[in-house]
Amino acid sequence: MAAILSPHAPNSGNVITFCIPGLDQALNVKFPDYRLAVCAKCKKNYKTRELCRVRNCHSEPPWTTCFICVTLDASCTDEEGRIKQGVQFGIKLAPWQPYCLKEGTHWESKGKTPVCAVCKKTNRTRNFCRERHMHRHLPWCTVYVTLTALDGTNTAENGMYVTTSTPASVVEMSANASTQAAVAALNIRSPSEGFLQPGNEHTDDINVCLGEDSSRTFLCMVNSAGCVIKWLDYEVLDESNMQVMSPNGTAAAAAFGSVAFGSAAAFGSADVAAAAAPWMQMYPQFYPQQQATDTENMANQQQQWMAYQQWMMMMQAQAAQYQQQQAQAQEQQTVDGGVPTETASTAPEGEEVSGDTGVPDGNVAEERETKRLKTEEEVEETTV
Repeated sequence: MAAILSPHAPNSGNVITFCIPGLDQALNVKFPDYRLAVCAKCKKNYKTRELCRVRNCHSEPPWTTCFICVTLDASCTDEEGRIKQGVQFGIKLAPWQPYCLKEGTHWESKGKTPVCAVCKKTNRTRNFCRERHMHRHLPWCTVYVTLTALDGTNTAENGMYVTTSTPASVVEMSANASTQAAVAALNIRSPSEGFLQPGNEHTDDINVCLGEDSSRTFLCMVNSAGCVIKWLDYEVLDESNMQVMSPNGTAAAAAFGSVAFGSAAAFGSADVAAAAAPWMQMYPQFYPQQQATDTENMANQQQQWMAYQQWMMMMQAQAAQYQQQQAQAQEQQTVDGGVPTETASTAPEGEEVSGDTGVPDGNVAEERETKRLKTEEEVEETTV
């Protein structure tokens, strides 16, 4: 499967190749690291993601359903608003966008659909998100991409993946005996089964006429059994479901910016940062300002840590110096015959000290008494 990838692809790891019903191009979509599940054959053989997607570069669809939100730019449709056929498309990652399922289409409330991004951030359960509040927002693990037609006016940019114009070979490789045996052994069913409500699991038509008010965005649900697409709408939020999505309703509204609310300038910067945190974590490459702030904070923390290490080294050096001085004082005390430092220092200057008691010697005491008497006699003679 790696040979099918376009030479414009910068890295074939964590890439899946799949066909959309009704489109004559096979899409090659790059997933973030550790986001893409293993293929059906590696799942059957208990292989890891590292071995399947990175080392062996398997590009078959995963054994479990993955979600890809695809947006068509203006170059992808003709004058009638239909998607172009026979033209290669460039695929590049895009930031989070406020899309949800169309009215009348709902996620299976008691199914296995992952929670939306905001409920994931606030640690909400699947019951809270999909059953109690019936959120139609896309799962938190959805990958967002944008398609650009490469028809001569546009060229493939650096880091952009290109669709494959031979989808028949992709279908043939995904339908080989080993893959089909793995699909049957794992009992893999339609990618929409267990995610969409009964009656909504059938795929939409990719060749519909797109009007000016259309979102031009559809959701691909892909696994080893096939691909199902659903056209999406812009997410429309009111005051009630904003409070459900986030403890601070204005924070949830600020996250969607001008698309749904006109402007996020009315909301506080702290609210905007709190609401955008889930998408900053999932797609940091689309928030360069946040990356610069994080880099500056990391540099400041590193400087503070280095200053702390220097202070600790200085304190350790002072402690070692103090211990060395104490050791030297004890050694000197031992050399002086065990005389306490305080007793030796109290002896008057010029007197001899006894080594046993620290008391001045007797001869020295007599000389001192004689000097004192002579001094008293001189004072009396002077006064007379």
